[in-house]
Amino acid sequence: MTYMRKISILYFLIILSAMNICIAEEKKNREEAEKFEIIINQSIVGKLGFGHNAAGGYYFIEDTKNQQYNFGYVWDFNDEELKTINHLLDNEVFLNVKGNVKKWGDGTIEIIRDKDFLIKRHIEPEQKNTISFSEIRYNMNEGMTELQFKEYVKKLKGKRVKWSGWVEEVDEKFLGGYKVLVDMDSPNQPISVQDITFEVSKEQALRLKKNEKITFEGTISSILNIMSSLQISLEEVKIVQ
Repeated sequence: MTYMRKISILYFLIILSAMNICIAEEKKNREEAEKFEIIINQSIVGKLGFGHNAAGGYYFIEDTKNQQYNFGYVWDFNDEELKTINHLLDNEVFLNVKGNVKKWGDGTIEIIRDKDFLIKRHIEPEQKNTISFSEIRYNMNEGMTELQFKEYVKKLKGKRVKWSGWVEEVDEKFLGGYKVLVDMDSPNQPISVQDITFEVSKEQALRLKKNEKITFEGTISSILNIMSSLQISLEEVKIVQ
């Protein structure tokens, strides 16, 4: 056997050995990734996010420590559920999820949507009564630049507030239902327009009177600056008096 042939055989054996090591390592990694443990009674507070992987588009919840919990693929939800999920996603609402999770060997964590699964909007107690309408209006008109106000508004969406104002108008919505337009300034003001809008039932709509002062609790869904006039829409509103 020539010297060059010996070298070629040795080189082949080295490559073969390296390939076997790589295959064994890949098999080990795959087996590790397929292992999982169930962690029960988890409480997660975070925002919805959306991502893609080889399987397709999926939703996840990212907590305050940037840990992602996979929530499900697009095809796991029906049209009505997707509508709600995308609304929460667009409005960057904080959610509180309670239930069991599956932690895979590769570090991926998956929320198990079983009978113990519970999800609801997260409302911190300190959020109530800490944001005043006048503060938001001041920041829009004087306290902040336009860019600063846009970033400020993003943080206000999903916040729970309790305010008082005067009924400017009650009207029927174009696609059905009823809405209340509330002026946060007294009817004695010479020039003022409605500032707050929210939906009410027909029973509530018929009961409300023009220029009546009401107190209400609701969640901020949108804030707009329309020709230097602050327009805020609320959802999940409860008229308390």
